[in-house]
Amino acid sequence: MCSSAPTAATTCKASPANCPECGIAVDREALARSQIPWSHRKQIGWWRAYWRTVKLVVFKSKILASEVARPVSYRDAQLFRAITIALAIVPAVIVVGVWWMTARDWERSNLAGDVVPFSWYPTEIVGGWITVGGSIIPLGALAAIGALLSVTGVQSYFFHPRSLPIIWQNRAVALSYYTCAPIAPLGISLACWLAVIFTLARLPIDTVIRFGPIIDLLRLSSLGVAGLSALVFSFVNVRLLQRTTRCGVIRPMGMTITLLIVPAIVAGVALALPIIINFVRLVVHH
Repeated sequence: MCSSAPTAATTCKASPANCPECGIAVDREALARSQIPWSHRKQIGWWRAYWRTVKLVVFKSKILASEVARPVSYRDAQLFRAITIALAIVPAVIVVGVWWMTARDWERSNLAGDVVPFSWYPTEIVGGWITVGGSIIPLGALAAIGALLSVTGVQSYFFHPRSLPIIWQNRAVALSYYTCAPIAPLGISLACWLAVIFTLARLPIDTVIRFGPIIDLLRLSSLGVAGLSALVFSFVNVRLLQRTTRCGVIRPMGMTITLLIVPAIVAGVALALPIIINFVRLVVHH
């Protein structure tokens, strides 16, 4: 009796249609076909394939891990990652950009007064198209993109232990990029949170007091979705790592710590670019 699908596929090389051990018909093409919906986006549509893949990663990580026994397209995985990062950053950037273009001078100066002194932004270095405080948007977007690129890519370094065959390592690395799926709703949740914050600053104080509980609920709900996305992202990575590499506890712990530290460092460097530029300029001039 065939104990598993991969065994059946292996033992059925002598016969194109039936297993020589039990006689059951085996579709070897079906066994080799990827179960990742994103791989079939041209047939089922990009939108449907993307969200089906998100569902697969979040709720059926065991099926995703089983894909390590089949060929996995590295290019498809990177494209899925790029789209996920765009979904996670673009809505929030749009909200901030719209607010910045429609905000009054005093609103901009208040935001600049909170951030610019900390970042020590020298306006004469970057050119006239950015005024004092305008650096917040490009620096914030740069920090967010850097953090998302690192947090959705650094985990791949843990998916190729030397104990595994090279082909298995390559497939596991490609699959690791699909674990970014849980952060897809992050952009909408952060956009809602920012929209509430910016709207709140323009409301009369009596309106804020009257609708305070509803406003707080909206803010907490948005942050809750973002926090849940982060937790699911971490959980999915750990489970996939364990199932594809059959590792112990040390490797998942190291990956989790890395996922916390590296994005924070990357975002911090992006936000500190004005300080770095100014420091380099001072060193060069002296």
